[in-house]
Amino acid sequence: MKKTLFTIVSWTPAIAYMALIFWLSSSPPPPPARAVPVYFDIKIIHIIEYGVLNLLVFLALDRTADIPFVWKMIYSVAITILYGLTDELHQVFVPGRSGKLIDIAANLIGCIIAQTGTALFRVKSSIGSVDI
Repeated sequence: MKKTLFTIVSWTPAIAYMALIFWLSSSPPPPPARAVPVYFDIKIIHIIEYGVLNLLVFLALDRTADIPFVWKMIYSVAITILYGLTDELHQVFVPGRSGKLIDIAANLIGCIIAQTGTALFRVKSSIGSVDI
């Protein structure tokens, strides 16, 4: 029972954040989101949004999955990108929104940045005993 409760508590931030993304995607973008810069048709908000989601998923995996570090990184990126794909599909059906492949690319950039930071933190904090 304790392990189940621990798993639920560990995954709650990631799932709650996914629910927030879904809720925000269910209506036209709010003014603050429209104010975030867009470069080369890539919305910076997607990079930030999915970088944070990727970190939350990674932390949940890190606390609950007994797998090597590199697989936690791979799975967290896969889960985040799959969620991003479902969110883009969801936006196709929302008036004032559209699903775009470039947004998936921005989500992937956010994941890569988040995982690079995670890996660098891991290497720096392990001081020579890296077990990637």
